[in-house]
Amino acid sequence: MGITMILMVMTTFLRLTEQLQLDLTCTNLCSCGQCSTMSTPEKCCCCTSVAAVNEKVISASIKCITEHEGFIVNCLNNYVLESSYYEYIQENGRLGENEFIHELYRYIAYRRFSRWIWHILGRKNRRILPACVVMKIREQFPSEEYCGFKYPA
Repeated sequence: MGITMILMVMTTFLRLTEQLQLDLTCTNLCSCGQCSTMSTPEKCCCCTSVAAVNEKVISASIKCITEHEGFIVNCLNNYVLESSYYEYIQENGRLGENEFIHELYRYIAYRRFSRWIWHILGRKNRRILPACVVMKIREQFPSEEYCGFKYPA
C-alpha cells in the first residue's frame, strides 16, 4: 500500500471515530427519546436539559417539547408561519431568487421557538436549540443541506 492510501484510510478511520463519539454523546444526553446527532457536541442538547424548556415539558406531562401543543402550533403550523413570513418580508424585503421558502420557514420556526421559550431575541440572546426541536423543524421544512447557525461575517 502506498503512503497516500494509508493516509486516506487513517483519515477515514479518524472521521468515523469522531462521528461515533458524537453519536454516543448525543445519545447519552437525550432523555426525551427524540434527539438526533447534531454537527457538534455543543449542539447535542436535549429539551429536558434546558430548564425553560423542561418546565413546559413537565407542565404538559409529556416526554418531549416537540409533543407540546404550543410547539406544534408555533413552530410547525404553516398558517402561523405564513403570518410570520409576511412580517419578515415587510421588515426585510422579498425573498431573493436563491432563497427558498422552506429555508425561511425553518428560520422563522427557530425564531418562534426561541421567542416562545425565552421571550427575547437578538444578538446578545443566542441560545442553543434542543436537538429534538431542530430535527422536528428540519423534518417539517427540509433542505438539501444544513449549515447551522453562523454569526454574520
